[in-house]
Amino acid sequence: MRLVSLPSGTGWTCSSSGGSSFPQNGPVNVTCTRTGALAVNTNTNTITVPVLSTSTGTLVNQATVSSTMADNNTSNNTITQPTTINQAADLTISKSNSANSPLGAGQTYTYTVQPRLVVGDTTGATVRITDPLPNTITVTTNPTIVPLASGTWSCGYFVPPALTTPVAVPFTVSVANPVTLVCTSTSPFTNTLTTTLNLANITFNYQPQSAGNITNAATVGLVGLTDPVSGNNTSSITRTVNASSDLQITKASTFAGSTTNVDTLLLGTSFDYRLSFWNLGPGAIPTGTTVTITEQLPAGIQIDSIPTPAGWTCPTPPITGTFTCTRNGLAVSSGVLVLRASSTSTGTKTNVVDIASPLSDPNMVNNHSEDVIDIFSTGGGPGVYQDASITKIDSSVAGYGPDPVAMTGNVTYRLRILNRGPSHAPTGRVITINDYIPSNATVMSVTPVNASELWTCTPIPPGGLAGPTTITCTRTVNDSNTNLRFRVNETDDINIVLRADSGSSVTNNATVIIANDPVSSNDSASETTTVLTDANLAITKTVSTPSVYFGDTYTYTFTITNNGSNPVPAGATGEIQLIDDMRPNPDATHISNTGAANGWTCTTSGTGGADPFVCTYQNGLAVGASTSFNVTVTPRTVGLARNNTATINFQPTATVADPDLSDNSSTVPIDVLPSADLQVSKVASRASVAIGQDLSYTITTRNNGPNTATNVVMVDTLPANVDVRSVSATGGGICVQNTPSAGQIQCTWASFNNGASQAVTIVIRPTSTAASPIVNTATVSSDITDRVPANNTSSVSVTLTPASIDLLVNKVDVQDPVAQFGTATYLVTVSNQGPSVATNVVVTENLPFTYLTYQNATPSQGSCGAPVANVMTCNLGNLEAGSSATITIDMSAPVIGTDTNSVSVIATENDSNLANNSVSENTTVQLGADLAFSKLATPDPVIAGNAVFYYLKVTNNGPVNASNTVITDTLPTGVVFDSYTASQGTCSHSAGVVTCNLGLVPYARTAQVTLVAIATVGGIQSNSATVTASTPDPNTSDNTDTADVTVLDGIVRGRVFADNGLGTGTPNDGLQNGSEVGIANVLVRLTNCAGTEYAVTQTNGTGDYQLIVPAALATGATLCVVEQNLSGYRNTGGSAGTTGGSYNISLDRTQFSYTDGVTYTGVNFADVARTALYTDGNQQTQPNTTVTYAHQFFAGTDGVVSFSISSAASPNTLLWSEVLYRDTDCDALLDAGEPLVSGNYTVAANDTICLIVKQFVPANATQGAFNVVTVSSSFIYDVLTPTVTEVLTRTDTTTVGVGGTNTLFLHKAVDKATALPGETITYTITYSNNGTDNLSNIVINDSVPAFTHSPVASCVMPLPANLTLCVPNISAPQIQWNMTGTLAPSQQGQVRFSVTLDN
Repeated sequence: MRLVSLPSGTGWTCSSSGGSSFPQNGPVNVTCTRTGALAVNTNTNTITVPVLSTSTGTLVNQATVSSTMADNNTSNNTITQPTTINQAADLTISKSNSANSPLGAGQTYTYTVQPRLVVGDTTGATVRITDPLPNTITVTTNPTIVPLASGTWSCGYFVPPALTTPVAVPFTVSVANPVTLVCTSTSPFTNTLTTTLNLANITFNYQPQSAGNITNAATVGLVGLTDPVSGNNTSSITRTVNASSDLQITKASTFAGSTTNVDTLLLGTSFDYRLSFWNLGPGAIPTGTTVTITEQLPAGIQIDSIPTPAGWTCPTPPITGTFTCTRNGLAVSSGVLVLRASSTSTGTKTNVVDIASPLSDPNMVNNHSEDVIDIFSTGGGPGVYQDASITKIDSSVAGYGPDPVAMTGNVTYRLRILNRGPSHAPTGRVITINDYIPSNATVMSVTPVNASELWTCTPIPPGGLAGPTTITCTRTVNDSNTNLRFRVNETDDINIVLRADSGSSVTNNATVIIANDPVSSNDSASETTTVLTDANLAITKTVSTPSVYFGDTYTYTFTITNNGSNPVPAGATGEIQLIDDMRPNPDATHISNTGAANGWTCTTSGTGGADPFVCTYQNGLAVGASTSFNVTVTPRTVGLARNNTATINFQPTATVADPDLSDNSSTVPIDVLPSADLQVSKVASRASVAIGQDLSYTITTRNNGPNTATNVVMVDTLPANVDVRSVSATGGGICVQNTPSAGQIQCTWASFNNGASQAVTIVIRPTSTAASPIVNTATVSSDITDRVPANNTSSVSVTLTPASIDLLVNKVDVQDPVAQFGTATYLVTVSNQGPSVATNVVVTENLPFTYLTYQNATPSQGSCGAPVANVMTCNLGNLEAGSSATITIDMSAPVIGTDTNSVSVIATENDSNLANNSVSENTTVQLGADLAFSKLATPDPVIAGNAVFYYLKVTNNGPVNASNTVITDTLPTGVVFDSYTASQGTCSHSAGVVTCNLGLVPYARTAQVTLVAIATVGGIQSNSATVTASTPDPNTSDNTDTADVTVLDGIVRGRVFADNGLGTGTPNDGLQNGSEVGIANVLVRLTNCAGTEYAVTQTNGTGDYQLIVPAALATGATLCVVEQNLSGYRNTGGSAGTTGGSYNISLDRTQFSYTDGVTYTGVNFADVARTALYTDGNQQTQPNTTVTYAHQFFAGTDGVVSFSISSAASPNTLLWSEVLYRDTDCDALLDAGEPLVSGNYTVAANDTICLIVKQFVPANATQGAFNVVTVSSSFIYDVLTPTVTEVLTRTDTTTVGVGGTNTLFLHKAVDKATALPGETITYTITYSNNGTDNLSNIVINDSVPAFTHSPVASCVMPLPANLTLCVPNISAPQIQWNMTGTLAPSQQGQVRFSVTLDN
């Protein structure tokens, strides 16, 4: 038994013989005492003794009570309590992580799970750990188990809930892919000690994948045994994961205040260390986290100032040695920290910099950068100094080498000299390069890469110049010639080709000599090339077929032959590698190869299994011998002349080399042709159909692939003697009847993708001449080869049955009785109850003539003839099954009495029910009462919520009394019935309809009703009422009248104006003053300040608006008036006017509490045009040139603007430079004297600032290199509170193209950012020659913009030199300028046109 803690009880003081530290294993004695009296027949408070069993069986515990007073009966002072203890074990668990929060996404961490036995015995039971792993982690290792107590464990990852399916690492846990760690042990663990027994350490590695919190909880339990304390069986751990932040830093030494790199400087000269830093993300480093740059300055270098801190806090200069700069957080962005430095001693100075933060960084390689600069002293000597260095390579750059080279093979070396500064070489200075050729090599050629540099080199005779010898190349610097100058960071390259004649290597030394070179350590360079025994490999490649259909297979055969003078040894020393990158052409999937059977070891990788196809061969190859094998593939894309190339070479382990690489590759073309299996199926809507009944065909066309079928054509050949009722196609299909021939329907689609299907529905109707059965056939075809033509046709047969119809005729008299001298109207309805169409439908009318007289007849279809002997015949034509036709017959009623009208109908087809083909109708003519009705509404207009009075008046103009007179008045939805008064009868109201039963209205008498209604909805409310009576009315044209009333509700009025300070106004102050004008066409809304919109309107030409508040809104409603800015505008303020509410600038709205029926004014909104920065540029040019880009900044209001530029080059080793100028005359040309952009510029509304970016292209830039310059404007609005800064950017991309190109570049600018209808705008197009050759026959085309007119075009004079003529021509909408003469490189000119905006 174990005493867990000191016993306790109210009033008792307890102690243990085991001391004061717990827990204590027994036997121990517990003593508890209390003071004070204990009354007779009372009990003391309970003493609680917390214990824990440590063994099984029956345990006996004895307690005794005593007192300082005499106890007359001690027999009841002791009690013994036996307790049976069953086997149990109290397990607990802990879980830990190898790092505290925050963790970094993508980094590796370790979870540790430790099960523990507090007390007990697990014999016969299984200890089981379950750990449901958190989502968004990737587990990378299997569990590692370190037993801490005797016993064995097994662990694995399983899929819940069954936990029977194992999961292999690595895996990522997600909602869709849950995984649980399960560990079990059946080993018996026993612990009777007072300390917890650690059972094992279980660890595994994981990587969090995304930012957020991850919580992991592990649980330990027993299978087959009870754990009496379950509250400690689970351990949970939570960690916060930050998105990783990839910090990067690079360092370069540049001239002071410049971005131009410098490698060599005179002692004491100031220069800059430019520390370019990036947070490449994906996560930002949050505020509160310190980012540190550590600088290790070399001896003799000190930091004198920090011109551009870029947000960093650094020590106060001067600074020497190692120091740090820090900043608070770093967004995903980049910047440059500039340190101004100087030297105090000469020598090579290596500067080291590192960047770091406490957060996870997924790539530490780019956190470090070094820069080297040479400091020299002239010793006081005069002159211009430049450090010329030389480097030599044979294979580290593409196009040079090879290394190793085969005996008698050629190797190409590149000699490169670099001006490392600090100065440009002056005109007249001579550069000399000496290349010392060893005795075992022959010089085959010496070629300056740039012939324009005018190098003079030792001539090489035919067959070469044998070593030992010295090759000398010299040239004279001319700094005014771009090809002959030698400026800082510029390079010259010379290629030298040597033939390896003998020996195991060729060592080639070169030197550069130039006057006033302060650093001699880099004036020489050496390169050693390994020479191997020659074995000339050749490869031929053939293909089994010149063309193949997509989806089929074909075979390549590779044959490799040793055409050399030495055998290829077996093993690694003669390993041959074959590479065939089948991805781009023909994009093939590997099926099989015979390489292994022919001694080759082949591997494939990548999607499709053949990207690339790589094989190696180590079996040796004798002189003249060949080895070959086959590869079978299937194409994955379609195309003609898919040229596939295989290449062979020796592996680096080989001791032989190939002296002739011209035959080491072989190319073979193949045409991959598309194919598509088109399938057509056809079904009919029924197996049999009656003549004259519609029948539907559904034709489904499907592409079973594998390629897209183009120009898909489905032709349906119809049976004879059928009418086409309709044709419809899905998928944009176009169907045409009687194409390609009569009786056919052709449907076409542009294309069907693999697996796509479309349907055509054709509805036909067999005519009486059609023969049974009718057979319909459909076929499908396309432009693509169909390799399964058997499914391209489908037919369906349908049985014909005789036509059958059921015509039904019905006739009603609209008025019965009809008033004498009134009009009797009959409505005859003929219906075809099918199932076939009824043709030649004829209605025969036996018109009454005793009391009624025929006036006219109007059929809904067909025509009616004039009655003959009171019989009228109407030919209605055809009547579809299920459809009806009507005839309206008007007859006058001159005589009192009753007449009978009968009608019958027939058609061509057999009528299955003749009983319903005729009908009669009686009509009575009697004296009538001519009721006249009038209606008046007042007041008009009326304010919502007030009463509207409708005055209704009925007059009986006779000649008889009107019985059962009824007024029916349907109130508009914006008016609610309130009450009525009537001169006779009663009125009732239901669902907006008022019915007044006036009873008898005698001849020549009137009846009146006054309706009282409440107007609820604003606007025009139109109300109509009608009077009727049971007595016929000879003239119903005056039985209806309408009265309109205008309902007025609450109104909000205001103005939207341009807050740009025009005239004497104050810009951006939210108030209209000076000459500030209204803005038209701005949407203004009335809302409930949430998601409900009550009204919307648009400002008029003066910027004014009016909103009507709905009548349903009551006093106290919260309303918002919200402006929607026009595109290109932003708000600067507003006013609440007379609303008593408030304007919120961030929401651009006024909020107020509404009072019903009030008109509010002065709810104004202030807007200004946003700033604009035009336009992105893109040019192609040549090395060692300059290009310019024109930009325009427009200010919509007053403020302060500043400009900056930044750049990013590829490759980033090239030294591009750029300068930002102000184009003061806005002609898009960089003129002499135009200033650099610097500082802030104060602008007013509609001001324009023109800019020009000038980029300098490095002389050593190669084709494809590019530089992207970002131009930024930062505009701060005057007066506006809180301060608003608007940042805009544009990019100029300059790409280095092929030499000797004709590159015409156009840049287009407009003179204003915004314009009103009727205003004139002018476009200026700048043309420039960015190439290296003259341009001639220049033609510039443009077009008149939409919504403009009256174009005028011109050429800006003077023209560039050598351009002799420029002629503009307008043929709306096209504008063209034709030029004669030539435009030289770097020359530019301009053309213009103006247009007027439509009203």
